[in-house]
Amino acid sequence: MVDACKHAVVPMRLAIHKLSFLIRIAGLMKPVYQEILKDIKAGVTLHADETGWRVRGKNWWLWVFGTPDTTYFTVDKSRGSAVVRRVLGEIFFGVLVVDGWSAYLSLICEQQSCMAHVLRWKCIFRRGRPMQFCFRFLLLVN
Repeated sequence: MVDACKHAVVPMRLAIHKLSFLIRIAGLMKPVYQEILKDIKAGVTLHADETGWRVRGKNWWLWVFGTPDTTYFTVDKSRGSAVVRRVLGEIFFGVLVVDGWSAYLSLICEQQSCMAHVLRWKCIFRRGRPMQFCFRFLLLVN
């Protein structure tokens, strides 16, 4: 969380003492952030997704990992599997609900495709693109 402050775009009007205060608060909240991460790793069912996030005009990724009770956010330059492994480790003992992005395939765990994506693939199949559907399906089951 403290690292995220290093990449924040701060308005020039923000006084140095206020920025210093924010960095101090981030440091104080680090144990809370770690507790949230611990809860996420112990989740029975965990939903995960990533979306583009602009940092100083460059593309980064906002990752979200959530259970019904807890949500963990992290921002990273990468959309790759290293982020998933850094957050969850090599093995996740619950069910990971994801969109089929290949970064999640590196994790050893049970995976479930989110229903929105299952329905999207069904529409692709019905529109006459069965090969595209089959390729995505094979990525999920292998």
